[in-house]
Amino acid sequence: MTIDDPAFLRRQADRCRRLAEGCDDVRTARVLRDMAAEYEARALAAEPDNPMPTG
Repeated sequence: MTIDDPAFLRRQADRCRRLAEGCDDVRTARVLRDMAAEYEARALAAEPDNPMPTG
């Protein structure tokens, strides 16, 4: 497993979402939700059937 493994990235996203749910600080919860969204996007891009964007 590497940091580019989609399963690892999705677990990190889930972890961020769980932390956000239990967080009393609104700003911190927002940052954690944003991190979860970024992990999900990275997981999707890392899927073998999804070509990496060029640019």
